[in-house]
Amino acid sequence: MEDKNVIAMAADVNYLRPLETAIKSIIYNNSGVKIYIINADIPQEWFSHIRRILSLVGSTIIDKKINANMFDDLAAPYDYLSYMTYARLLIPQLIPEDKVLYLDSDIVVDGSLEKLFGTALNDYFIAAVPDPISGFNAGVMLINNKLFGQHLNKVKELFQVSHNSENTQADQTALNLVFGSKYKRLDDMYNYMIGAEQYLTYNKDLPQAYLKRLKNTINPVIIHYAGGDKPWGTTSGGLMRDLWWQYNNLSFEDTILHRALTPVRKQTKGEFFTFTPTDNLLNLELLIRHLPKFTFNIAAWVDMSPKLNSFLEYPNVRLFPRVSGSKVQQLVQNSNVYLDINDVKDDGILNEVNKHKKPMFSFTSVSCTDKYNNYHIFADNDIKGMVEALKNMIVI
Repeated sequence: MEDKNVIAMAADVNYLRPLETAIKSIIYNNSGVKIYIINADIPQEWFSHIRRILSLVGSTIIDKKINANMFDDLAAPYDYLSYMTYARLLIPQLIPEDKVLYLDSDIVVDGSLEKLFGTALNDYFIAAVPDPISGFNAGVMLINNKLFGQHLNKVKELFQVSHNSENTQADQTALNLVFGSKYKRLDDMYNYMIGAEQYLTYNKDLPQAYLKRLKNTINPVIIHYAGGDKPWGTTSGGLMRDLWWQYNNLSFEDTILHRALTPVRKQTKGEFFTFTPTDNLLNLELLIRHLPKFTFNIAAWVDMSPKLNSFLEYPNVRLFPRVSGSKVQQLVQNSNVYLDINDVKDDGILNEVNKHKKPMFSFTSVSCTDKYNNYHIFADNDIKGMVEALKNMIVI
């Protein structure tokens, strides 16, 4: 019987930051784990440092070097995908353990993995969570290495399929083509796919049932920031960005001592929300400067201009480009006041705000007069009046 729970991850030196964050989250919530890192270029010194730290919580890390050139002619359809994604196909050959939990590096583990490790695989090669589009998602897989050892032709078959340039999701496509529906389904809590819910926002023809799955998943254990919109970017429009930063900001000392996760932002006196299809937001910067203890959340369906991005110099501003529908609903619900200060309107957003009976504040030249309830209009130059009204609107 194995004396440790075994995890495998794959990364290159450019992905060390998310890899370290994932490792911090693992050992913060779990002890006695053995972590294999499949890589081609991560320095020995990094492994020596992490190895010393993990030994303090009865865990270890193993450097598993491969030749990355072996992946050169394999399909990688998205820019954010590294060819190292194919390294997980080598797990049955590289790692001499009966059962291995594979984890992508763009995850955080926010709870105990004991129950997951105890999952019986029997005659299944893989246990995974269904992908919102089709098949299963390969970012989290419990792998039956013992069974693979008896059928090594399966590994060869996976690589043969991976040469197909029409693979839409790289090695995930290969895994689904080889195993089809013959995989053991894991609970959604073990692969809570943030990027997937954002993707569904822009693809109305895809099954909306996945959004219900997200809503019905309470206390997810493995949060997976799937897709290209990563939480370590300058901005991101998905859910649970702050949680990733909480684990990232932990020192390794705090991690092994299991000190409390600290908020990434100071407590705010209130939240203002505005949704905009344009970067022309009347008097926005003046409001931000006059209300430094209040948070300004600004969202858009698309990427934001340099003009809007420049507002990030203010600590009380948060930007949500390429925002998901679920995140918009969350921002509306959490807001104290909606700022209707741009001249290009999104009726769907305004109706959502009105439905939740949130106060709306606007200036004369950009206002929607007599259209919504609880709508407050100020002269374009009455910054002081709006600032005082916003303060008075929120009861501390």
